[in-house]
Amino acid sequence: MIGRVSSRSGSDQRRALVLGNAGFIGRHLTDAISRSESFNYIEVAGFHASNAPIPSFARALEGRVDSQLLGKCSRPDVIFWAIGGASVGDSVRNPEHDRQLSIPPLNDLLELMANQWRGSHLVFLSSAAVYGASGSEETRTDSPLLAVSPYGESKVASERMIGESLEDSEYTLVRPFSVYGPGLRRQLIWEALAKLASGDLVFFGTGDEMRDWVHVNDLVQLLVQIGVRTDGFPRILNAGTGLGTSVRDVLGLLFQIAGSSSQPTFAGTKRIGDPDRLVACPREQAPLTGYLKTTLNAGLRDYVRWHASLHRP
Repeated sequence: MIGRVSSRSGSDQRRALVLGNAGFIGRHLTDAISRSESFNYIEVAGFHASNAPIPSFARALEGRVDSQLLGKCSRPDVIFWAIGGASVGDSVRNPEHDRQLSIPPLNDLLELMANQWRGSHLVFLSSAAVYGASGSEETRTDSPLLAVSPYGESKVASERMIGESLEDSEYTLVRPFSVYGPGLRRQLIWEALAKLASGDLVFFGTGDEMRDWVHVNDLVQLLVQIGVRTDGFPRILNAGTGLGTSVRDVLGLLFQIAGSSSQPTFAGTKRIGDPDRLVACPREQAPLTGYLKTTLNAGLRDYVRWHASLHRP
């Protein structure tokens, strides 16, 4: 554990608790909060919490997020939830493990919020995987929740627990679509660059699957603003651009940026838990265009630069 440190000054600033700061999104989120003038104190908690970069005015609590660890945390104004499974594929291989990563710690948090942390606001990082079979190229927040993977099912169960335990004013559910960016060492873009290096350019699916790509920097800036103005956003929102791009086109652009003229091929075999279409409704996303503004071209260039830096001596 890192000892308590001095906070920033300012009576109108807020105290944040980030659960799951050591993960891909959690690291970027903690950095974004630390750069915001709206927060004067941060606590981070979870496995490997003290191993991830944190600002000087932050405190880290290491371990499993449960009632005991949460009891050591200061009462926050805003709780950012970035805990849970990391991928659909992992959840398919071990569904019970995926559930255990999310449901027990959330239950302990909700009990604490109901009894001791009244007035704290939960910004819950869910997933567009909750839509599953109802996903389309115009997925709305009121689309049916028909998850097709254990990962999505855990998110649906978590959302329902929150809705049953908290008042509407006490939480915001954020459903990100396909998040990518520097630091992501799994999923399609990471795997594609590894395949490009090995010469194995065969991918699952048909290549016609449609996804809505969101750069992680845009997502965390949105999350920070929700934490600053908790009453300024809908209770449930999709974090998507509303722009669908086929997997084939994403890989073609990625290879081009990486300096290759190769083209991907597709086995036609569908992965369990992967919907054919999962794109946010562009009309519903219009109010968020100021936040989710990184183009796919710019975002992939950013990722390729980061990936190349990993292999420099």
